[in-house]
Amino acid sequence: TDRKYDAIVLDAFLGDLTPTHLMSREAFLAMRRVLNPRGVLVINTFCEFEPGHDFFGASLDKTLKSVFASVRIHAAGGGNSFFVASSNPDLKLQGEVDYQTVHPYCRQDVSDALSEIAVANPQDGIVLTDDYNPIEYYDAANRETFRRQMALSMRRHASAVKN
Repeated sequence: TDRKYDAIVLDAFLGDLTPTHLMSREAFLAMRRVLNPRGVLVINTFCEFEPGHDFFGASLDKTLKSVFASVRIHAAGGGNSFFVASSNPDLKLQGEVDYQTVHPYCRQDVSDALSEIAVANPQDGIVLTDDYNPIEYYDAANRETFRRQMALSMRRHASAVKN
């Protein structure tokens, strides 16, 4: 197609992981082909950046950097991260955010994500490809921790509603 886009938002979180076929160099190359030169790819995902727990985050960063000129990682806390990638080498926020226009439920999350820039360790992770993408294996412990946190959160929420 000749149609080009200013942004692609990839929010394909499925249960407790992002489908691996969407997290590969080949998938990102296909997305880059339909972006305007200054367009952005924004990925909402869950990953960690602590040593020993950062395979997915570091691999996603490394894979995006193999395709795009610039990558930023905005960490919203609790493992929720937004990767922003662009062919534009000068990637930066385009103006001030009016937080009054953001729903009160997620206003703090948006503020946290914009103020917290995460950095992946360039020594960790690999470039993920369609031929080799082991994130399900290496990220299993992180996903188990996430499921446990979600279950405990739901339990606390249910208790608060009862009271």
